[in-house]
Amino acid sequence: MSFLAWIDFDQADRDRTRRIMDLFGQEDTRDELGLGSVRDALADLMFPGTSTIQTRLRYMLFVPWIYRMAGTHKGTAAARRELARALEIRLIEALVCGGETQNVIGSAAREKLKRLPSDVYWAGLLTLGIRRFQGSRNACLEATPGEAQMLWANGLPPVPDDFLSSPDSTATFPLSTEEADFLRDRLAQDAPHSLFTLLSRQASAAECDMIWQHPARADWPNQIRTLVGHAERFSRLMHGASLLYNLMLSEKAAQMQGSHESSWHDRVETYSAMLDTWKAETPMTCSPIGTFRIFGFWRRAQSTMSNHTAAGS
Repeated sequence: MSFLAWIDFDQADRDRTRRIMDLFGQEDTRDELGLGSVRDALADLMFPGTSTIQTRLRYMLFVPWIYRMAGTHKGTAAARRELARALEIRLIEALVCGGETQNVIGSAAREKLKRLPSDVYWAGLLTLGIRRFQGSRNACLEATPGEAQMLWANGLPPVPDDFLSSPDSTATFPLSTEEADFLRDRLAQDAPHSLFTLLSRQASAAECDMIWQHPARADWPNQIRTLVGHAERFSRLMHGASLLYNLMLSEKAAQMQGSHESSWHDRVETYSAMLDTWKAETPMTCSPIGTFRIFGFWRRAQSTMSNHTAAGS
């Protein structure tokens, strides 16, 4: 009988373990080449405190508001935890009633939701300095009234008067001017040189599929342009590596099938064609033998991965 276990050291350990467990539930997730940690390192350098499952920035305020509301409950810590969960579940309905139809965490699961918004955004709240303590969500709700004043960043916008005040309350994702200014200030304080901070100061969002296709890229500071260049080259190169890996697996499987036609023979043709297309579309500047400063890239990525390791130890 096989099982997975871990020692519950701190919130960072729990967050990492949950992300790993989430991957087991995604049938199309693969990381045979071990690229995930490098990809995450680049993402952390460009957009600290965020991940692909974080799609609405106002959750960075919803969560502190909910925990402030629950923290003022005069009952036991267990009662405050129950209240915090109830408010997070109520938030789902409030957003739906407010007209939000996309990226509402728990819109399908509702009361059965296992991974709450606070779980998704907890680590990012610390990275951006919105959460000022290192502890877990439970520890937050065990704080005394005096300690509770020190849990969150100064200037955190106050909880709106009608926020989750009743079962028929409504909520929306757009930020008020005060809220947007607060989040920009946190980025400027805790991630002053990141691409995230730079883009937060723009009046409008550019239309592009990849960050290296951003129309203003040439105007960015050299440090950011270099980092984005690393990300582009890594993405293009590793896409080729992934195609080659799948081609080799298909060839091996086709060989085991014998000379007769099979789906594996079809995949050999498919991946061969895709690899030819990749070769034609990938410029030499993305190659390690081109202008890709591979050692500088590894130093940048390794520094971030080392920081994560230290934070979780």
